[in-house]
Amino acid sequence: ADLDPFLTQASDRLSDMGWAVCAFGSQETDCLARAVKLGGKARIGFENNLFNRDGKPAANNAERVAELVTALAGTEPK
Repeated sequence: ADLDPFLTQASDRLSDMGWAVCAFGSQETDCLARAVKLGGKARIGFENNLFNRDGKPAANNAERVAELVTALAGTEPK
């Protein structure tokens, strides 16, 4: 939901260009999944965040990416 005010404010400019989201912390996965579902692109990885949705540290970048892919598929991570 933190993304919504930005998208509302910039909606006239976003239709003419691509846009992307970079997020931080345990809500990163949810924010990025919402951005992708709304037509944006997402940047994910240890540069921004070391934690999975559950607040536990991710083992590596691949785990962060896999969690986002799972979220985009509409299934919960195992």
